[in-house]
Amino acid sequence: CYDVCPVKINIPEVLIHLRGEVVRQKQDHGLLRATFDPENVAFKSLAMIFGSRTRYEQAQQLAKIGQFPLAHDGQITWLPGMLAGWTATRDMPAVPQQTFREWWAAERGTVSSPAVSRSELPAQPAIPDRGPQPPSLSAPIASTRPLTPLNKIMSHVRSALRDVPQRERPEDVVVAGGYRRVGSQVREELIERFIDRLIDYKAIVRRITEAELASAIAEACAERGAHRIVVPTDLPAAWEPAGIELLRDEGLTNAELDQSDGVLTGCALAIAQTGTIILDSGPTQGRRAISLLPDYHLCVVRAEQIVDLVPEAIAQLEPIVRTERRPLTLISGPSATSDIELNRVEGVHGPRTLAVLVVEG
Repeated sequence: CYDVCPVKINIPEVLIHLRGEVVRQKQDHGLLRATFDPENVAFKSLAMIFGSRTRYEQAQQLAKIGQFPLAHDGQITWLPGMLAGWTATRDMPAVPQQTFREWWAAERGTVSSPAVSRSELPAQPAIPDRGPQPPSLSAPIASTRPLTPLNKIMSHVRSALRDVPQRERPEDVVVAGGYRRVGSQVREELIERFIDRLIDYKAIVRRITEAELASAIAEACAERGAHRIVVPTDLPAAWEPAGIELLRDEGLTNAELDQSDGVLTGCALAIAQTGTIILDSGPTQGRRAISLLPDYHLCVVRAEQIVDLVPEAIAQLEPIVRTERRPLTLISGPSATSDIELNRVEGVHGPRTLAVLVVEG
């Protein structure tokens, strides 16, 4: 999980920490010495079942029989007793009537799956000598390459493509780029569309004038109950709200950022098409960390910074990325992710609340 996480959340460390908390609580209450621990019994039972192929297959058959009162339309929507908490917020897929081993036996005539020898793989067509070629799906497997599952799959792919002319193979397909690069909406439509997207993302949005900016910032902080706000070092004096302690980011630690009540920044661009705000660590934005760690982000977006389409924003950001190599932060509503069942979970790795002031004039 940590290796593939785009924002490098150390999930394994978090799980180990939480598991340690559970064990410590059991120690405090003497449960580790208890004669009966439901969790311990459950895991020992699973270990016994998973440790034997016979017991595992018997458990599968029992599960198929035992699920009948609970399964409906391929889903288990209710579990009894202590397990009810799991199905209170999610459904479980029912145990399939045919296991993978049963399917394999029906398809291949045997339950076991012996290793495939090289002689059993589809024969490779002869490839004419056309000089040095870039790697492609048509390249044969080197004789010294180990016969891994991936190589087996690629061998079948190459075999399936052997009668396809070279010019029609996937690596030679030209993708048409006739998409819109410039928007056509007028300024008022852009602003309304951008605000509509933000509201859909559950952001707090207010449309104000330049003269109202400082008072609007103060009101937003008061509504949030934010008294100590992190700000970039180049925050304009006209933005400074009355009655709010401003923590200028002159090397604030992660702990100091986390302990603040929120952060106030500007932005580089905003996209009406997707409701996305883009920060590039430029003027009024500060470094990336200050917009990611505090739980509340108040962002000032000027009407002239809103573009219609994603390609317009990319075209404007390209020089910054290529020449100055500043990092980009793309914000589409409060911090959110999706769990394994595609339920939206907010506030996991960044500000739980996003408030936006759209400034005109």
